Amino acid sequence: MGDLICHYTTLEVLLSLLRNAEDKKLTFWASSIYSMNDPTEFMYGYDICMDILQKVEKRLKVSDKLKVSKLWMDIHDDSSNDWKEILIQSLYENNECPFVVSFSKLKDSLPLWKMYGNNGYGVCLVFSEYLVKPFNPNVIEPQIYNSIHLYDVGYGTIHQSEYDIFNKIVESRYKKYLSTICQNGCNNIFEKKLSLLCLTLVICSPCIKHPSYAYEQEKRLLKYYLKESNQKVQFYEKNNNIISYTEVQIPIDNLKEIIVGPCPDFQSISRSITQLLHSQELNPQDIKIVQSEVPSVSYTHLTLPTNRE
Repeated sequence: MGDLICHYTTLEVLLSLLRNAEDKKLTFWASSIYSMNDPTEFMYGYDICMDILQKVEKRLKVSDKLKVSKLWMDIHDDSSNDWKEILIQSLYENNECPFVVSFSKLKDSLPLWKMYGNNGYGVCLVFSEYLVKPFNPNVIEPQIYNSIHLYDVGYGTIHQSEYDIFNKIVESRYKKYLSTICQNGCNNIFEKKLSLLCLTLVICSPCIKHPSYAYEQEKRLLKYYLKESNQKVQFYEKNNNIISYTEVQIPIDNLKEIIVGPCPDFQSISRSITQLLHSQELNPQDIKIVQSEVPSVSYTHLTLPTNRE
């Protein structure tokens, strides 16, 4: 079966996914990374982005005047936060916004039931890994924008496979930045540097979270939105915030198991899910419906950090 990934959610979301399934595909809402998280979270990846930029600059023999890494250093060291506000605004206005659906490598996890599975009264949807073909290193940049990818999240660091991909993309964009300056001179050089820095953060930030969240063992289904594409961005309200999202479809054949949370009503919920699968002309025998093995949440107490996603 290969590796499995898990999505913890509510019964309401499960009902919506199954009722609205078309062509044997489940439609998920991939939320904007900037709507979901603290907009300063990109600072956790400062060292990683700096490392990528400096290595690219060394390979391309970039002069000090044109180095984007120096701008990144100024922003990082700015105690007044004025630079950070400029950068955050630029990120929001950037044409290449990342949208994500969150999964975990942990199956039937008590902390994740509490954080994302309606305190144990939801479900854990277990999928086989949903991945496109491996990257072709010769055309890596077009691929990242024209398809959907599954990445491991690093906590204060980044996995080598993701690092290699992002390094290639940043180098490709850096060459375009240098070519533009060569053709048009150094006019508006600050804006050009800021644009390339935003691109570096847009590429790297979805795969970096604060180390406090390492217990989640998260994987993210990532889709980049381009304004000139035909993708549609929509909006919903959550926790007194307006969240932007775009739709992502996952074949229902990838859904292998539905784990009902550690609540006392398993038999009733299981029967209802089976009936719903039948009503949608889906074969319940292809999808196992099982009960969580963790202790009932009614008798379990666990203190967790505040959910930021």
